[in-house]
Amino acid sequence: MCGILVGAYPPAAALHLLRDLQSEVASSLRLAANAYTPTKMPHKSDSHHQGLGVMRKRSATLTSLLLALAIPALVCTSCGGSDEPVKRAMTSAPGGAPYSNRSTGSGPAPDPGQSGGANAGAQTPEPTVADEPVQAAQPVDTGETGSISGVALWNGSVPAMPVLEAIESTAGCQHGETPRKPTIVVSDGKLAGAFVYISGKYDESKIPPPSTEPLVLDQLGCMFNPHVVGVQVGRKVLAKNSDPLAHNVRVSAKRNDGPNRTIAPGSDPLAVTFDRAEVPVLFACDLHPWMSAFVCVVEHPWFAVTAPDGTFKIEGVPAGTYDVTIWHESSRVKRPKKLKNVVVSSNVDTPLELTFQKK
Repeated sequence: MCGILVGAYPPAAALHLLRDLQSEVASSLRLAANAYTPTKMPHKSDSHHQGLGVMRKRSATLTSLLLALAIPALVCTSCGGSDEPVKRAMTSAPGGAPYSNRSTGSGPAPDPGQSGGANAGAQTPEPTVADEPVQAAQPVDTGETGSISGVALWNGSVPAMPVLEAIESTAGCQHGETPRKPTIVVSDGKLAGAFVYISGKYDESKIPPPSTEPLVLDQLGCMFNPHVVGVQVGRKVLAKNSDPLAHNVRVSAKRNDGPNRTIAPGSDPLAVTFDRAEVPVLFACDLHPWMSAFVCVVEHPWFAVTAPDGTFKIEGVPAGTYDVTIWHESSRVKRPKKLKNVVVSSNVDTPLELTFQKK
């Protein structure tokens, strides 16, 4: 029987046919067992019992026939040696098209382990498919920071700043040397007092909270010290008076509240907290018109003011790509344009060179 089926059908189809017959044998045996009754049931006619007898005979005949067909199926996997070619053939027909399911008329052949044959429990191997290319792991931001540093260079002649002679004639404001107006301060070709800060897009979730230590803006010698300073939104600014005479502090802001108050010697300082970014906010003294300071308010702590030697450094900057903006108080100064796409890497200092000149 095995030879006949294998000769008439492809190996996989023959094996599938025989296993279908095995399933039918099992069903017929169950039907025959259910149909059998050992005693004559009451209230039934003789013709009825004769019909049951005929059904038993037909069931027995069918059972014998199906058993005869099923027995070769139990050894069919041994025909021709190993059953590995048959397993492979079960997956697809020659040419790659899958065989139809004889039970439903569509779909792939059922798993031999589910048909009750000799290979019950065996798994049909899936067709080999090329693996998807593995994507390289993306770099993960570890939260490390870098820095931006540089120097502010001055190109060309330096405008002369006027001497503040009014200081010498005001009691309590005297200096050892009469100071000049601190608008454009250049030493050895380096510019002081330029404000450098990160602007544009940045990850707000990485902005640390503002310092709880107040920023002190002192009035000493009838001058604000420091003259240019940066502060993060939310950090308190204290404007105090260290002179032996009264000063008036007027805060001129467009986006924030601007208090105006006289501070007597020894009195409490004026406390101001800015809740919006604004570059700059002017602090002035109406009693001494030469006195001024610029407080640059930004949302984050990533800023710096160029020192007397022109150097600056912005530390604690999360790794990323940023814009860097440069501000200077004087309209007579041509400052660098905004620097775009400045890359900051973790644990690396990014150098910048800024060039200023007279307009």
